[in-house]
Amino acid sequence: MLRKVCFGLGMMLASVSALCVAAEPSRLGSGPATEQAAREANPREERPRDERQRDERPRVVSPYWDRAAEGDSPAADIRAIPPAKAAAVQARWVHNQLLTDLNIATRMLSMDLESKPEYRKTVAEENAAYDAMQSARGNALSGLRNNDAYVAGEQLRGQLSTQIRDLHEETKPDEYRIAAIARLKLAYVADNRKLEADALSRDSAYQDSRRNYLAAAQRVGELRQANALTVAMDTDLTQLRRSVAQSRIDKLVTSAYLSSSVRARNLAINYAAYDRSIDRYHTPYSGWYDLGGYYPSAGSRYGY
Repeated sequence: MLRKVCFGLGMMLASVSALCVAAEPSRLGSGPATEQAAREANPREERPRDERQRDERPRVVSPYWDRAAEGDSPAADIRAIPPAKAAAVQARWVHNQLLTDLNIATRMLSMDLESKPEYRKTVAEENAAYDAMQSARGNALSGLRNNDAYVAGEQLRGQLSTQIRDLHEETKPDEYRIAAIARLKLAYVADNRKLEADALSRDSAYQDSRRNYLAAAQRVGELRQANALTVAMDTDLTQLRRSVAQSRIDKLVTSAYLSSSVRARNLAINYAAYDRSIDRYHTPYSGWYDLGGYYPSAGSRYGY
């Protein structure tokens, strides 16, 4: 009886196992489908390394590296640097040349005005009046040579000047000593200048020569002012000054454009280099060699 019961249980278990095996394909799928499901469930262990890297790493597309339209070369924003540099250099040197032309033209016009007979005669009169004033001053001060206090003060002033010069030439000058000697020198100079002012104020010849010199100097100043006004109102020089101003603006504009282009170029190069550095993980033996920063190695699987 027990044997019959065990045999019946065995038959029932066999029937259940057969049903489970028959139902297994419908639940798990076929063989290849099962392999694909297992690969999707655990992709890092089943898929090749190159395939995993190609799918897992992000694809970066640089707008400054147009491969489709321009081939494997930088975009137009990068190639804009050479003409921008040339324009900046040209604007700078045009400005410098215009400044030189303006200085030469201004000097030539001034020399033309100064070469006129009236101006040269007035300048000669001024020089003659100055020489006469200096001669009258020497005659007026000649009486002070007999004044012992004046002569001693001049000698002491010379000695103090020599001491101050020697102190300045030392490795570590004593500033307090220099200041004290300078104050002493000024005291002697002030006393002697008072004596000279009194002697000159009493001399009528010196006062007349001084008035003549001041009048001649005033006439020369008026002519120089008229010449300066002529130079300022000259039509050609006015146009040249406007050209200089415009060239200065062009120089500033081209310099700003070059600086902005260089900054954009640097961003483009860095972005493109990053794009190419990503590409070297995707395609073996490729790299941003044309940027000068990467050279592929033939013995390396990934080109680096």
